Amino acid sequence: MMTASDVMTVREVASCRKVDDRSIYRHVASGAMRRFRGGGSWRFRRAETDRRTEANTIGLGAEDTRKVSRR
Repeated sequence: MMTASDVMTVREVASCRKVDDRSIYRHVASGAMRRFRGGGSWRFRRAETDRRTEANTIGLGAEDTRKVSRR
């Protein structure tokens, strides 16, 4: 079961990645980020966002993010 801390808003994701909200919308539109509807607005799973952020930090492409293990 997901808790409130497992879910992030667009603004929270943007803050963590140190980008503006529009960048997150562009990533979603390009298919680079997955989201779902919750409470009438887009929500993101924290674990997936963390994996993608880590993958981008170490230089993996979006298709390689599933190879990054979380320890």
